[in-house]
Amino acid sequence: VYEQNNSAMIFSTTATERFRVTSDGLHIGGTGAANALGDYEEGTWTPSVTFGNGNTGVSSGASSGSYTKVGRLVNASGLLLLGSKGSSTGHARITGLPFAAGSGNSMNGAVIFGYIERISFSEVLLGLVNTDATTVNLYEAVSGNVTPNAITNSDFNNSTALRFTITYQTN
Repeated sequence: VYEQNNSAMIFSTTATERFRVTSDGLHIGGTGAANALGDYEEGTWTPSVTFGNGNTGVSSGASSGSYTKVGRLVNASGLLLLGSKGSSTGHARITGLPFAAGSGNSMNGAVIFGYIERISFSEVLLGLVNTDATTVNLYEAVSGNVTPNAITNSDFNNSTALRFTITYQTN
């Protein structure tokens, strides 16, 4: 059923209203502020890497990414190809996420690695989205250890390749 009045277009079944388009935007499942879809966006981003917050001599080869943002939820995919890992040292971090992650422990998100080449670790590669930032720290989960080990510049080589998907929330 479609109905239009001066303030809204209403799409519904005979039992319940499904969504409403008003001058305030799209409302799904109700007309309250919690039901408003405030933002939808698609775009591209370029992932890169730092070691110990530095990127001296780091060069990328054909790194690329895309994202979809619906409300506060961001789903970003990326391909990180190194041309050179450079001379910076320390904890490895993927940088350049399209939006800063939100505050609080529930905002850390999920990182799934679909392709990993020329990076050394023995068990499971993990990514932790940093709150209030556009970065992901890389770790190695090791059986029997409560705390994961940091992945560092020494685990990378000049042609490391990572393909990944990250889902997280913004503020």
